[in-house]
Amino acid sequence: MASEQDGTLVSTSYMAEMFNDALYYLYEASNAGDELTKHRFNRSAIINFCSSAEAAIAKVLHKHLEQYKDDLRDKDDIRLWRSLNNPDIMPPKASKSIPGKIETIERLLAKRFPEEIKVAYMQLTNLRNKIIHFDPSNKLIVYNDGTVERMATKAPEIIGDFISELFKMIDSYTVDGFQTKRVHSY
Repeated sequence: MASEQDGTLVSTSYMAEMFNDALYYLYEASNAGDELTKHRFNRSAIINFCSSAEAAIAKVLHKHLEQYKDDLRDKDDIRLWRSLNNPDIMPPKASKSIPGKIETIERLLAKRFPEEIKVAYMQLTNLRNKIIHFDPSNKLIVYNDGTVERMATKAPEIIGDFISELFKMIDSYTVDGFQTKRVHSY
């Protein structure tokens, strides 16, 4: 008789976990036997790649704001720090969008993303938004013109470059195991 064991999964890095999940979906898309399944896995890959980057952004913002919390003077920065520590506090309006979060990071760290990395990430995020907030006017892009498949294939590099650049901005090259766990299954 098989014994039951308490199986517990602990994620040490949501950022790495979402990236690896995205790699898994991308792998499954490449092996899909029909177009509907391929589309499903490519869409899921894009969503998870973008979730990985958003988790990295939140991690860096939290780390920076926590480190300098006693020196914060801007009311929006104080509110952002508090919202990252308390889900009941609404973040400032500028921090509710990816462009706003990128602007906040660039301002707080006094460093800028290379334009081509930022543009590629924003293009992927815009596609993710079309998938998540589906509108019939986006049907061609989401389902029929090959954009999702092309972008899903490019996503590991786009997100990898974005997160790597984000790490460089905080002088770190191995945050939360991201750089060491880049496989589609682990």
